[in-house]
Formats: sequence, C-alpha cells, structure tokens
Amino acid sequence: MKAKFSKQQWMVLIGACLFQCALIGVLVNSTGVLLAQIRTEFGFALTRVSAFNTVKSVVCALGGVALTSLFFKSKKWVFMLCNILLTILSYCLLVFDAENQFIWYTAAVLNGFNACTVTVMVPYILNQWFPENAGTVTGFSVAFSGIGGIVFNPITAELIGCFGWRWTILILSTVTIILGVTAILLLFHNAAQGSRTEAKQADAAEFSETVTNEFPLKRIILCALALGAGCFVMQFSQYITIFAQSIGYTLQVGAALTSLVMIGNVGGKLLFGLICDKIGTYKAMVFAMAAVATASLLYAVFNRFLPVLYIASILYGMVYSLVMISPSRCCIQTYGAEGVKKYMGIHTSVNGIIQTVSSMSVGILYDATGGFEAELIIGLVFLGISSIAALLLCKMGKRSASISSVA
Repeated sequence: MKAKFSKQQWMVLIGACLFQCALIGVLVNSTGVLLAQIRTEFGFALTRVSAFNTVKSVVCALGGVALTSLFFKSKKWVFMLCNILLTILSYCLLVFDAENQFIWYTAAVLNGFNACTVTVMVPYILNQWFPENAGTVTGFSVAFSGIGGIVFNPITAELIGCFGWRWTILILSTVTIILGVTAILLLFHNAAQGSRTEAKQADAAEFSETVTNEFPLKRIILCALALGAGCFVMQFSQYITIFAQSIGYTLQVGAALTSLVMIGNVGGKLLFGLICDKIGTYKAMVFAMAAVATASLLYAVFNRFLPVLYIASILYGMVYSLVMISPSRCCIQTYGAEGVKKYMGIHTSVNGIIQTVSSMSVGILYDATGGFEAELIIGLVFLGISSIAALLLCKMGKRSASISSVA
C-alpha cells in the first residue's frame, strides 16, 4: 500500500481489520477445534457435525438476497453489531446443552446469519473509502480473520485442555464483543466522509453500463460458476482437525494444521488483494484456485507425511481469499459499483446453496467411505470448472473494453 492515507482512512482500515478478526477470526475460525471436542465428548457422528454447517449454509442460501439488500438499506453499524451479537449467541447456546438437537440447530441457524453478509460488509465499506486501492486494502483487512485463526486455534485447544470447551466458548465470546465494538466505533467514526468518498468513486467494472440496465444472465451464470468452487472446497477447511484425527494424529496436531491453514489464509489474502489491483480479479481467482487444487492433491495422496500436510495446509489457506474477497471483487468487476447492489445477493444465495451441498457431502461421503478423499476429488473437479468460468469472464471483460475503445 504505497498510497498515502488520511487519518480517517487509517482509522477505518484499523476498524475493518478488527471487525474481521472479531466476526470470523476468534469464534468462527475456531469452530473446527470446538466441534471436534464436542463430537469427542458426546460421541456424535460426523454427519451431525456436518449438519451444523449444512444448516448454516441453508440459512445463507435462503436469506442471502434479503439480508444483503437489508445491509445496503439499513444503518450499517447497527447491522454489523447485530452480526457480532448473533455470532456470539449462536456459540453460547451450545454451552447450555449441545446434546439437545433443537439447541444445536438453533445455534447453527443463528450462525448462518453471519455467513449471509460476511463477504459484503467490510469490502463494501472499504470500496467507499479506498476506491483506488480497494483490492489491496480489502485483502489486508480480511487477512485479520486469518490472523485471529492463527492466534486463537492453538489458544482454543489449550483453553479446552485447561477449562473445557464450555468455558472456552465464554472466554472467546468476551474477546469477540470487545474487538467487535471497538471495530464498529472506528469504522463509523465519520460516516459522512465515507458517503462523500462513495459519491466520488469511479465505477470499477469495465462494462458496467450495459449490465446495470438489463438482466445479465450470461454474466450471472459465469460469475456463479467462478465463485462456486471456493464455496464448495471451503467446507473442508472446517474439518482439518477431524481430518487429522481420522488418519491417526492428535487434537493438537489437528489444531496445528488448522493454524497453518490460517497462516495461508493471511498470506493468501494479502497476496490476492495485491494481485487483484495489479492484474485483475479474475486472474487472481485462477491463481488462488491453482494453489487450493495443489493442496487438495497433497491432502488426498500424501496424507501420511506430516511435513507434506504442513505445506498443503498453508496452500489450502488460499481458499479463504476465494470465499472472503472474490465475491465482492468479482461482482464489482462484473456488474459495476451500482450493479453489485442488484446482483450480489443472488450470488450470496447461490454460494449458500453450494455450501449446503458441500456440507452435506462431507458427512455423507466420510461416513460412507471412512475418509475425506472423495470430497477432495470432487473439489478438484469443481476448481477446474470455476477456473474456466473466471477466464471466460476475463475474456468478456477484455472484449467489452475493446468494443468501448473502438466506439
């Protein structure tokens, strides 16, 4: 980030970093370790654990359009605070009675509201304040969700060992509310300035004028395919700890692998944001998908070699760039700064449907085959399809730019 930012911009950027850490980095990125311990204590089948994530995805699919629209229309600080509070409540419900199926799935529903707009809120605000460096600052800020995961995954494992998973959830919830409130105060310290910046910013899409006046079916299909693989393969990252246990490693090794995924998460987001601003969103997506595909192959073929698993985990962290940065940047590039308000909700719902299918498939395939290899292979196929779709969008963008220049 070579550009000189004002004091207000730095405050917004710091607030965005803290918000990402609060909303995702503390509790959500520790879900794999927490659910692995809960599963061990109560003897749950993996299908029940995957059902938790499936319900979250169903909520995202059903509520994506409505909640995305509500975010654009509401007081954004209120909306974002509610996201923090609902996330905390969803985990605290498990403290009371995780065995109770009603509580289990109610917690999943509340957690699903987090997923509906998690890829919209911070990128949208940063696009207002940093129109010329949106990719870089978005990558930088959302990397803090991964930093939270790096810090809190091993802490979560240690807290579980010392105090049990119930007290661990309460401790992490306290950290989340402190970070979240601080973040919101920084993000909205001068909302009027953000509005003026938004009014001045240029449309980021090369061909936005044509798509905002008509229903762009072809672009919607290609954009959905391009974003789909990230949503599908991301589900496996929630099971890294269980994956490690399934091939004979301890909870601590599983937590270490999850932390390495978070390291890849952080580095990947920083790199992805820079690439977006340098060579474009679509090419950045293809780069990230290639990294995740390589990691998937290593997980599937060389899972008995711990050093290889370490490398694979770092590479697999790029999946969070596909899930956290790609939706907003790809939609802005495809539809324009105004068109994104119309069509972002569609992709949030489609992504939720894909995550639902993936969540269901993880448990079903694991219980049927006794391993995660089948899920990884399906993910590889999906990554190939999404890469082709992203390249087609890139080609369409160049062709539209060429037509515009001739005109």
